[in-house]
Amino acid sequence: MDSILILLGLGALIVALWGLVRGRVAWAHIGDRKRSAQVAAGGLVAMVVGSAMAPQSSVAVPASQPLPEPTVTVTVTAAPVTVTVTPAPVTVLVTPTPTPTPEPEPQPEPAPTQITGFVGNGGAATQPPATKAPAPKATKAPAPKAVYYKNCTAARAAGAAPIRRGEPGYASHLDRDNDGIACE
Repeated sequence: MDSILILLGLGALIVALWGLVRGRVAWAHIGDRKRSAQVAAGGLVAMVVGSAMAPQSSVAVPASQPLPEPTVTVTVTAAPVTVTVTPAPVTVLVTPTPTPTPEPEPQPEPAPTQITGFVGNGGAATQPPATKAPAPKATKAPAPKAVYYKNCTAARAAGAAPIRRGEPGYASHLDRDNDGIACE
C-alpha cells in the first residue's frame, strides 16, 4: 500500500505541475492554476504519507562495533604456457626471367675470287664477292606473364613493391589513393 501511495502522489504532482505551467488540464478537471496548486499539495502529502508507511530497514549496526573488512584471497598457479605462431599464407606468383638466346657464331669470310675481264686494272683483278650481311634474326621478347598479388604484403614479399601503373602486377586494388603507384 505504501508504494502505491507514493506512486499516486508522484503522478498527482506531475499533473499538477503541468497544470501550473499551462493554466489548465481539461482531462484531469483542473480548470485554473489555483486548482493545480491544490492538486500539487495533495500529491506531496500522499508521497510523504506513503514514505512514512514504508517499512524501515531492520539492519542496525552499533557504532562501537567495527564493520568486518573484506578478505581478498589471491591464488596464483603456475601453468605451462604454450604459444603457437602460425604465419598467414602468402600467395606469390613469380614470373621466370627469360633466358637470353645464344647468338649464332659469325661465319668466316670467303676467300677473294679471281674475276677476269675487269676493266680498269688492265687484266685480272681480285675483288671480294658481293655478299650480303646476314640480317639479324628478329627475336620476339617473350610477353610478360600475368602477375597477380593478392595484397601489398605479397607484393613486398616478392620484392615488387612499389608497382607503377603499366608494370606487371599492378592492380587498382593495390593502389588505394589511385595515384598510379601501388603498394607505396
